[in-house]
Amino acid sequence: MTKELTVLAECVDKRTGKRFRLGDIFDPIPTTEQAKRLILAGCLPQGAYKIAANAEEDEEDRLFDALGKAKADVEAAATAAEDAKAAFDAADEAGKPEAAKALADAQAAAKAAVSALKKLSK
Repeated sequence: MTKELTVLAECVDKRTGKRFRLGDIFDPIPTTEQAKRLILAGCLPQGAYKIAANAEEDEEDRLFDALGKAKADVEAAATAAEDAKAAFDAADEAGKPEAAKALADAQAAAKAAVSALKKLSK
Protein backbone atom coordinates (compact mmCIF):
# COMPACT_ATOMS: atom_id res chain seq x y z
CA MET A 1 0.00 0.00 0.00
CA THR A 2 2.82 2.40 0.81
CA LYS A 3 4.23 2.22 -2.70
CA GLU A 4 0.86 3.02 -4.30
CA LEU A 5 0.39 6.10 -2.11
CA THR A 6 3.92 7.49 -2.36
CA VAL A 7 3.73 11.04 -3.66
CA LEU A 8 5.49 11.53 -7.01
CA ALA A 9 5.09 15.32 -7.17
CA GLU A 10 4.07 17.98 -4.68
CA CYS A 11 0.34 18.17 -4.09
CA VAL A 12 -2.25 19.25 -1.55
CA ASP A 13 -5.06 17.19 -0.05
CA LYS A 14 -8.03 19.42 -0.78
CA ARG A 15 -10.01 17.84 2.08
CA THR A 16 -7.51 18.81 4.77
CA GLY A 17 -5.21 21.36 3.14
CA LYS A 18 -2.22 19.18 4.03
CA ARG A 19 0.72 19.62 1.66
CA PHE A 20 2.57 16.53 0.47
CA ARG A 21 6.10 16.57 -0.91
CA LEU A 22 7.89 14.10 -3.16
CA GLY A 23 8.29 10.78 -1.32
CA ASP A 24 5.64 11.48 1.33
CA ILE A 25 2.89 8.93 1.88
CA PHE A 26 -0.53 10.31 0.95
CA ASP A 27 -2.52 9.76 4.12
CA PRO A 28 -5.46 9.60 4.62
CA ILE A 29 -6.27 7.55 1.55
CA PRO A 30 -7.71 9.80 -1.18
CA THR A 31 -11.23 9.47 -2.53
CA THR A 32 -11.54 7.88 -5.97
CA GLU A 33 -12.22 11.28 -7.56
CA GLN A 34 -9.21 12.77 -5.81
CA ALA A 35 -7.04 9.79 -6.79
CA LYS A 36 -8.05 10.22 -10.45
CA ARG A 37 -7.08 13.89 -10.40
CA LEU A 38 -3.79 13.28 -8.62
CA ILE A 39 -2.86 10.40 -10.94
CA LEU A 40 -3.61 12.52 -14.02
CA ALA A 41 -1.53 15.35 -12.53
CA GLY A 42 1.37 12.95 -11.98
CA CYS A 43 1.22 13.27 -8.19
CA LEU A 44 0.31 9.66 -7.37
CA PRO A 45 1.04 6.34 -9.10
CA GLN A 46 -1.71 4.40 -10.91
CA GLY A 47 -2.14 1.97 -8.00
CA ALA A 48 -3.56 4.77 -5.85
CA TYR A 49 -6.91 4.50 -7.63
CA LYS A 50 -7.41 0.86 -6.67
CA ILE A 51 -6.55 1.60 -3.05
CA ALA A 52 -8.98 4.53 -3.00
CA ALA A 53 -11.76 2.42 -4.55
CA ASN A 54 -11.18 -0.40 -2.04
CA ALA A 55 -11.20 2.08 0.85
CA GLU A 56 -14.50 3.56 -0.31
CA GLU A 57 -15.99 0.08 -0.65
CA ASP A 58 -14.81 -0.82 2.85
CA GLU A 59 -16.34 2.40 4.19
CA GLU A 60 -19.64 1.65 2.44
CA ASP A 61 -19.66 -1.85 3.96
CA ARG A 62 -18.93 -0.42 7.41
CA LEU A 63 -21.71 2.14 7.03
CA PHE A 64 -24.15 -0.52 5.80
CA ASP A 65 -23.35 -2.68 8.85
CA ALA A 66 -23.71 0.30 11.18
CA LEU A 67 -27.08 1.20 9.65
CA GLY A 68 -28.30 -2.38 10.12
CA LYS A 69 -27.26 -2.33 13.77
CA ALA A 70 -28.84 1.09 14.32
CA LYS A 71 -32.14 -0.09 12.79
CA ALA A 72 -32.10 -3.16 15.05
CA ASP A 73 -31.39 -0.91 18.04
CA VAL A 74 -34.38 1.29 17.14
CA GLU A 75 -36.65 -1.75 16.87
CA ALA A 76 -35.41 -3.16 20.20
CA ALA A 77 -35.81 0.20 21.92
CA ALA A 78 -39.33 0.63 20.52
CA THR A 79 -40.28 -2.83 21.78
CA ALA A 80 -38.82 -2.05 25.20
CA ALA A 81 -40.80 1.21 25.31
CA GLU A 82 -44.00 -0.63 24.39
CA ASP A 83 -43.33 -3.21 27.11
CA ALA A 84 -42.63 -0.46 29.65
CA LYS A 85 -45.90 1.26 28.68
CA ALA A 86 -47.81 -1.98 29.14
CA ALA A 87 -46.13 -2.51 32.52
CA PHE A 88 -47.01 1.05 33.55
CA ASP A 89 -50.66 0.56 32.52
CA ALA A 90 -50.81 -2.72 34.44
CA ALA A 91 -49.06 -1.41 37.58
CA ASP A 92 -51.04 -0.79 40.74
CA GLU A 93 -50.84 2.58 42.46
CA ALA A 94 -47.85 1.56 44.56
CA GLY A 95 -45.92 0.43 41.49
CA LYS A 96 -46.79 3.41 39.27
CA PRO A 97 -43.78 5.60 40.23
CA GLU A 98 -41.28 2.84 39.47
CA ALA A 99 -43.11 1.89 36.28
CA ALA A 100 -43.22 5.57 35.25
CA LYS A 101 -39.46 5.85 35.65
CA ALA A 102 -38.91 2.66 33.65
CA LEU A 103 -41.22 4.00 30.92
CA ALA A 104 -39.38 7.35 30.80
CA ASP A 105 -36.03 5.56 30.59
CA ALA A 106 -37.28 3.30 27.79
CA GLN A 107 -38.69 6.25 25.86
CA ALA A 108 -35.40 8.14 26.25
CA ALA A 109 -33.48 5.11 25.00
CA ALA A 110 -35.81 4.84 22.00
CA LYS A 111 -35.35 8.54 21.23
CA ALA A 112 -31.55 8.15 21.44
CA ALA A 113 -31.64 5.13 19.12
CA VAL A 114 -33.69 7.06 16.54
CA SER A 115 -31.28 9.99 16.81
CA ALA A 116 -28.28 7.69 16.25
CA LEU A 117 -29.98 6.19 13.18
CA LYS A 118 -30.70 9.66 11.76
CA LYS A 119 -27.04 10.65 12.16
CA LEU A 120 -25.92 7.59 10.21
CA SER A 121 -28.55 8.13 7.54
CA LYS A 122 -27.27 11.60 6.60
